[in-house]
Amino acid sequence: MRHKLFISIVQIDLPEGIILDGLEEGFLISGRRYVDIPGLLRKYYLLKDGAVTGGIFVWKSYKYALAGYADPEWKKLIWGKYRTQPKISYFNVLVVVDNALDAICRGSDYVETIENKRVQK
Repeated sequence: MRHKLFISIVQIDLPEGIILDGLEEGFLISGRRYVDIPGLLRKYYLLKDGAVTGGIFVWKSYKYALAGYADPEWKKLIWGKYRTQPKISYFNVLVVVDNALDAICRGSDYVETIENKRVQK
């Protein structure tokens, strides 16, 4: 089955005076929350200029991307930690250039491409 690959970008404005030194360790711990999320292929934690954090999420489809943020507990967690609401943008992935897999493919073929590369190993 072909999936329309989607990326979501989550941006969270950091509150004044937040201590940045602990973010990376905190992200390593919170990363466990995302291990078995249906449809999630990858998550990248981000930091921009010490003022914005967030993530890039790679989803098997738009349906999975929307479902990934449907849990009200997730937004409560963000609010509790940062006292702000996340901004979420969604993008359909048309083409992927993946140098780690030595592949260039349509976004709709990417899930199959990475699954085939896993089998070849």
